[in-house]
Amino acid sequence: MGELSVRELPLFPLPEVVLFPQEVLPLHIFESRYRIMLKSVLESDSMFGVIKWDPNKKSMANVGCCAQIIKHQTAEDGRSNIITLGQQRFQVLEIVRSTPYCSAMVSWINDENIDSFQSLDLLRDSVTEALNDVVKLTSKLTDSQKVLPDKLPANPMELSFWIGAHLGGASS
Repeated sequence: MGELSVRELPLFPLPEVVLFPQEVLPLHIFESRYRIMLKSVLESDSMFGVIKWDPNKKSMANVGCCAQIIKHQTAEDGRSNIITLGQQRFQVLEIVRSTPYCSAMVSWINDENIDSFQSLDLLRDSVTEALNDVVKLTSKLTDSQKVLPDKLPANPMELSFWIGAHLGGASS
């Protein structure tokens, strides 16, 4: 996906959801403009951008995540259920059209471009430790059994995306 640094991408703004790379996001497509978008996307490379929409400010975030459709099912009434997988993150350069659906020129964000992997490993270890503490404390405070999965991502970047996707901070 990183081969083209800039491309046009249809955008799907969502108020409550932030998609992260490698996260699965099921969506129900029912609005006519997004039915049109879905048809167009399926005829090309099955990619579109998921981007946070702020209903109060009536504005979109500047950074989103590319979603790839990995499964889709369309009912007789035209509504569709799709399963997407988060791919690379992108930055919106400019909105190129807003009807029937929003489309923008975007540039890919290269998350691999990091100076020191050794310091990231140390940071990952301390973040994992803090995460364990948070889970233990939450269990005590809520009087419930909260546990982390056995296998958290070992890659520091993937761990950061996992935390963002699973700890509820993204929707605030």
